[in-house]
Amino acid sequence: MGNPVMWIEIPVTDMDRAAAFYGAVLRREIELVTNGDERFGFLGPPQPEVEEVDGIEDDADGPLVFLYAGEDGTNFPDRDLDLEGLPKARSCLVYFDAGPDMDAFLDRVSAEGGRVTRPKFRIGEDEEAAVLAYFLDSEGNPMGAHAPD
Repeated sequence: MGNPVMWIEIPVTDMDRAAAFYGAVLRREIELVTNGDERFGFLGPPQPEVEEVDGIEDDADGPLVFLYAGEDGTNFPDRDLDLEGLPKARSCLVYFDAGPDMDAFLDRVSAEGGRVTRPKFRIGEDEEAAVLAYFLDSEGNPMGAHAPD
């Protein structure tokens, strides 16, 4: 297993402003995508004129980072993280690579004092299908897990 962090979602309320900010600060292209009422901004490779970003070569094995804005500007409006009545999260959500067996990963989460808040569910179709799950770590931080379907 390479990097255990699969992707990071950054909640935004103004996608265009956030894309401009992250694109300029990180010197990366931001690919904007709309899916129904949701907008995503995917952090892409370095901008063409930048061969290295602050001395760090582009690493294709790093996590996917994207900006997410729901239809009302809230974070994850269609995803119930079941945080015991707390308001929806307004922070980054880190997804870890669960490896080939999501069930085994979630068993480890529970065994080590975490709590699964949403069991695995399928996303995508065909060769791009995967399963996700949400859990609270031992400190109560919401996290995600990703595995191939």
